[in-house]
Order: sequence, then structure tokens, then C-alpha cells
Amino acid sequence: MAGATSNSSYTNAVGFVASAFAPLIPADTGSVASLDAIALATIAYPSPFNPANEVLTIAYQHTKDETINIYIIDIAGVVIKQIRTNSATTRASDGYSRTTWDGAEGETGVYLIQVVAGGKVIGRTKVILLRN
Repeated sequence: MAGATSNSSYTNAVGFVASAFAPLIPADTGSVASLDAIALATIAYPSPFNPANEVLTIAYQHTKDETINIYIIDIAGVVIKQIRTNSATTRASDGYSRTTWDGAEGETGVYLIQVVAGGKVIGRTKVILLRN
């Protein structure tokens, strides 16, 4: 691109974001984990959402009855909210457990939602928060 200059801090930020949203790679096989299984297992809606008049619903599939930690991570990689829940108490008949986030801690931007059970990431998704 003509006139473009290299900006190392921008490049580093983009590299970090790319790695934060990259698929999981199991150490034992070196192959990429099933992205379809991860993508379908975690859903956040509505996206975009405006905390002034709606809450974000985070739905995930997990068959074990255990404590789940849901991390809301901003684009800089900072955890702005941790939601602790139990998959057994929030599971509906469709197999999804659901919890909500009101967005109070967030500013307009893109957020990574990471669902962790037993120390392992079981789901990831992205969401856009828009404030008026």
C-alpha cells in the first residue's frame, strides 16, 4: 500500500489478538482441535448488544456437572469480568447452560468470551458491545 508505514505496536497488538482468537492446538497431536465443535458449543447473543437496554446471553454446552468460569476479555487481553457458574444448575432441556452479562464493565469494542471447565477451555466466541 503506497504511503503506508510500519507501526510495530499495531503489529504486536494484531499478533496478540490473532493468537487470542486462534483455535486450540492439542499438544499431543499437533493438529487443530475441531473448530466446529468449539464454535457450536458456545454462543453469545445478541451481538452486537447495547448494555443500556439489553443483556448478553452466553450459552454453552457441557455435559459434566461442574463449576464453569466464563471470562470476558477485552481486545488488549485484559480480563474485565469473570462469571462463575455451575453447568448443572443452569442447563436447560436443549442441553445448553446459560448465563448473562450486563456489560457494565465494558466500553464499546470487541470482546472475547472464553468458557473454562476443569482448567480447560471448552468454548470461545466473540461479541461486540456498542454503547450509545
